Amino acid sequence: MKNIVISLLILFSIHEVLALDASVQYSRYYDDQQDPYVEVYVNIISSTLASSSVQVPGVILTLTFEQDGEIVNYGKFNIVAPLDNNNADLFDIQRFKLPPGAFLAKYELVDMSDEKAVLTGQSELFIEAYSGIRLSDITYCRSIKNDDSGSRSAKNGLTIEPLAFQYADGSLQVLPLYFEIYREESSGTFNDHFLHYELIGETGKGDEILIQEAYKKIEYKPILPVVYNLDLSNITSGPYSLKITLINKAKEILASTKSTLLRSNPALDYELAAQKSGEYENSFATRIPSDSLDYYLKSISPIIPNSMANVLNGVEKSKNEKSKRFFIYKYWYDQYKENAETGFWAYTKVAKAVDRTFRSGFGYGFETDRGFTFLKYGQPDDKVSIEDEPSAPPYEIWQYNSIESTQQTNVKFLFYNPSLANGDYRLLHSNCRGERNNPRWEVDLYRSALSEQEGVTVDTENMPDNLNRNARRWWNDI
Repeated sequence: MKNIVISLLILFSIHEVLALDASVQYSRYYDDQQDPYVEVYVNIISSTLASSSVQVPGVILTLTFEQDGEIVNYGKFNIVAPLDNNNADLFDIQRFKLPPGAFLAKYELVDMSDEKAVLTGQSELFIEAYSGIRLSDITYCRSIKNDDSGSRSAKNGLTIEPLAFQYADGSLQVLPLYFEIYREESSGTFNDHFLHYELIGETGKGDEILIQEAYKKIEYKPILPVVYNLDLSNITSGPYSLKITLINKAKEILASTKSTLLRSNPALDYELAAQKSGEYENSFATRIPSDSLDYYLKSISPIIPNSMANVLNGVEKSKNEKSKRFFIYKYWYDQYKENAETGFWAYTKVAKAVDRTFRSGFGYGFETDRGFTFLKYGQPDDKVSIEDEPSAPPYEIWQYNSIESTQQTNVKFLFYNPSLANGDYRLLHSNCRGERNNPRWEVDLYRSALSEQEGVTVDTENMPDNLNRNARRWWNDI
């Protein structure tokens, strides 16, 4: 794991966001009656939900547990976004009692605003009968808080927020985790017992290697909830497994549990890579003023591949100057090899001009929608700017004869300024692949003109013809 390979970093550090994306995880526990049950943790990425002007974002969740082809337990639930924060990711926890045996756990998620957006999946679960000494599954957590409210989500005086996708990004330097220890009265004495924590990675040859370990003495309880903070600050990007073993003083194994973890720590990856790169030490990147590093990192955001976006974000947020310099160096070296410095300064000149042209008071000019589009796709071949149409806020339509990266011709972008603040143009609609496509763009553009909205319903996409409404004509004619 010490040998950092950037291509592997990219592979393992990015979780691509797809249409209706969600994490569904299962953890097996026992209650105080020694009956097994399963907790199901559901995290839905809010940005992948369809938008609707009449429907609060949410999903319909169906969970079933089958044994030998028969449904043993099931449930159907509505999960909706909080009214005070519709952009928050959705989370839900459900518990199901199950008898010992093998099960096929299935889930179905249906977007409430788009019934065609469906996500399904299944997992095999084996439930063991309560006996002797055993450990529950490991639940990685975004946070663990004290909670004596008795709410449905609380257990053993704690409320946990599970870590979606078992994916620890660079913002998590310490990862809390939760599990439970169970012991029958007949299982013997319970003195001088220890928990052994082992974080295990892989070598370049696929062999396991111990990355981190710790021991912790425990005290007896029939059901013992355990919270442990796993230090990830010096753990590089990659797949790992965590093994927790209950041992006695003679180091005999009494019970164990194991779980996988995907780690992203781009700042540390680039710091280590910089230490190994001889070319970097004498490159242009080492001469960039410290107070300009973040500016140059932000400026290349429009042109890096989507697969590098999270890596750039992690490096930018870090306080590690060397990792920032190496990211800049490596990006431009990958593009231009020995001409990396020339390419960097040539692009920087353009980025600064875009910054000046499109700066709006809400960040750098290349962070605005127009500036971002300009750097990503270049100068448009044609443009219409409308500032005095009575029924609409100021808007612009950009047209490109062709865009090589999407293999499209006659590509258009429509930006508008609903706030009327200086330069605050936002992307409302585009026919470019991968960009915001809004079939109701015309309705949204004329939303502030109440007289123009007569007869408009939630299904309306086009406004009726009117001499004062020219956006559709400009869109078609440009």
